[in-house]
Amino acid sequence: MQELLQAAVTSANIVYTTLLVMVIFYWITVLLGALDASSLDFDFDMDVDANVDIDMDTDVDVDADSSGFSVAGALGFFNFGKIPFMILMSILIFSMWMISIVANHYMPGGGAVLFALMLFFPNLAVGLIITKIVSTPLIPVFKDYRSNGVEEIDFIGLVCTLKMSAMIGQISQATVTHDGNPVLVTIQADQKSGALQKGQEVLIIGKTDNLKYFKVKAIEN
Repeated sequence: MQELLQAAVTSANIVYTTLLVMVIFYWITVLLGALDASSLDFDFDMDVDANVDIDMDTDVDVDADSSGFSVAGALGFFNFGKIPFMILMSILIFSMWMISIVANHYMPGGGAVLFALMLFFPNLAVGLIITKIVSTPLIPVFKDYRSNGVEEIDFIGLVCTLKMSAMIGQISQATVTHDGNPVLVTIQADQKSGALQKGQEVLIIGKTDNLKYFKVKAIEN
């Protein structure tokens, strides 16, 4: 055990060890109730759509469309969007930490900073594969979880608080209180609202045509 701890804090492994400690701290705060398990969850459909909108504004429609779909496909392949983000990141970071510890201990050149830098991308690739293998059996569990979650709750008419600024028609995220708990929802700014600022309270007025996002508008004073 002492040998493992010494290896964990070497310069070649310290970055992965730091990330692992942060993940452990996160789950401790969740278990203690100080942090909600979905507080760092992300809607990856929202992220891709936002990137496409930004790129289209700069008149590179074809590149934006192909880039968005390739990113969405890659994230979906590794189960992002199907399983809570922090569960996937916990598996990935632990996998990369273990690979780094073993590789730097047994492989020639191991322990050197240059070796650790060269190892990063192979480590990431193997870590993602391990993450997919380990997380795939969990998809049905979280499919049921998500089917009983935000999509089936009627938030229309409630006030939510923006977590990110949003221009006209742009996709963003906001928090709305449901049964006394903050819930993260994906929203689209109404065409008549103008620019909305982070931290601003807005009113949920309906859902978009594809039923994926909630439409919001600024609250009139």
